Amino acid sequence: MRHFEEDLLNISCIFFVIDRIKGNSLALSVHDFHFFCNLKAVIFILHLNAMRKLTLLLILCCTFLTAKSEFLRGYVITLDGKYISGTIQQINSSKYSVAVAFTNDYGTSYNYHPALIRGFVYMKGNDRHVYESHYHRGQWLFLQQLYVGEEISLFKYPDIQVNWVMEGRQINAYSANQRVFWLKQETEALFLLRRNNFRSKFTNLINEKAPELAEKIGKRGYRYKDLEKILEEYDTILNSSIKKI
Repeated sequence: MRHFEEDLLNISCIFFVIDRIKGNSLALSVHDFHFFCNLKAVIFILHLNAMRKLTLLLILCCTFLTAKSEFLRGYVITLDGKYISGTIQQINSSKYSVAVAFTNDYGTSYNYHPALIRGFVYMKGNDRHVYESHYHRGQWLFLQQLYVGEEISLFKYPDIQVNWVMEGRQINAYSANQRVFWLKQETEALFLLRRNNFRSKFTNLINEKAPELAEKIGKRGYRYKDLEKILEEYDTILNSSIKKI
């Protein structure tokens, strides 16, 4: 392969190898197979023949193994609605793949791609954190549920997601952007609501059923960071309108 970056086309295979090192197992589960066995991953393994590449892989493995990931008690929700209890570790995301690291109560580890589960839930203190699988413009992703409304639900990127980014000859880890929000209407497609178009886009969204609230958007207490509170107020207006009828 001509470019070094192509040798790291699928960082998901690194996560797989690391999981198997920690678990002393080279067995493939069905979920591991879907996550691991694609053409790019195979190409990656076949081209680990140069010393500099092998050295980099070992450094990556050591770094990942020594990182302290918080294990969170929870469960995944399968496509047929079943719950599998265990511990959630973190979501690993790269340009080519995304998966949540999960270990069931029997000690078997999996990397679940969003297409393979409906989502997952974990408890942190007294707080219940809910994550859903979504498909947006040809890309699967996990989103953290912030508010489920009568008509509009609010999401953000997961706070336990680590984005692995290739920069030159280094792979760096970044937290997912926690300052952008996603909205989902009941009958409409999921969309990213950015800060720069929040006022105009969100005003148009609620103006028909809550014109007085729409006029407040952009003012103090009704800005982008206040979206959860705004949606709660919107639902209060919707519910009061139903009672009047």
